[in-house]
Amino acid sequence: MTEYTLYHNPFSVHSLMVRYTISLLESVYGHSFAQFNLKVVDQSRNQHLEECFLLKVNPKGQVPALTSPSLPEPITDSLEITTFLTKKYPGLVPEAHRECIFALLTELHEIQPFSLCVSQTYNTPEGVRNVGLDFLLSRSDISDEYRRALQFKSQFYDSVLLHALDDDKVRQVELQAKVLFDKVSEILSDEPVDKDPWLFGSSAGPSALDGHLLPFIVRLMDAGRSDIIPEKLVAYATELSRREQWQSVTLGLPTMQSFVGKDQIENLKKVMQN
Repeated sequence: MTEYTLYHNPFSVHSLMVRYTISLLESVYGHSFAQFNLKVVDQSRNQHLEECFLLKVNPKGQVPALTSPSLPEPITDSLEITTFLTKKYPGLVPEAHRECIFALLTELHEIQPFSLCVSQTYNTPEGVRNVGLDFLLSRSDISDEYRRALQFKSQFYDSVLLHALDDDKVRQVELQAKVLFDKVSEILSDEPVDKDPWLFGSSAGPSALDGHLLPFIVRLMDAGRSDIIPEKLVAYATELSRREQWQSVTLGLPTMQSFVGKDQIENLKKVMQN
C-alpha cells in the first residue's frame, strides 16, 4: 500500500478540498486503497512559516502539501494533488465527464476564496499584511537560507493575497464565482437532492469536482456569502454536508476557525493528525 503524508489545516478550504476528495476515494475503493498520514500545520501559530516547512515541504508556505517516499518532490497545490491522486485512483473521474470535471476544477481554482470569506477589517491602505511573516523577516538571528525562503514566501504572498480584499478584486472574484456556479447548476443532476445529490447523478457517483466544489460552497455559506450561491447549489451542499464523507472531515464543525471554540479546535487537531 502506498503511504503519503498530507500536511493540512482543518480550516484551510484547499486542505478541505483534498481531504474530502480522499474521503470520497475511500468510499469508492475502501479505506485501504492508500495510507494517508495527516500532519496539521497550525497557521495561527505560524507553523507554515517555520524553517523546516519552507525548506523541505512547501516554499510557498501553504497547505495542503503531499509528500511520499514514492514522490520525487512534494506536491504543493490542492488541484495538482487531486489530479495526481485521480490518475492513480481514477474512480472519481468518470470517463464520460472527464473533460468537464477538469475544466470546471481549473475554473474553480482560479477563484480566490480569501476575497469572499475574510472580513474587510483585515485590509489596510497597503493591503492585507502578514504580520507573522513581517516579524520573522525583521529578525537578525536567522540563517541566510531561511531568510531567502522567507523572502520567497513574502513575494508569493504579495502576489496572491496582499490585495485580495481590495474592492475591485472582490468584485472580480464574486463574478468568477457566479459564472462558475451557473455552469455547475446546468450540469447538476435533476435527481431528488435527498436521493443522490452528486453533480453527475447516482449512476456516475461522486466525482473529483464534487470533492472540491462542496468545501468551497460550504466555506462561502459559513462566511455568510450564500447570496452569490444559487438555491439549487445550496440544497446540494446542505445535503452532502450531512453525509458521513463530509462529517468525517470536519467532525460536524464549521469550516471557519473563528466559529469554533478553543477546546473544539484542539480536539479537532488531535483527531486530524496521526
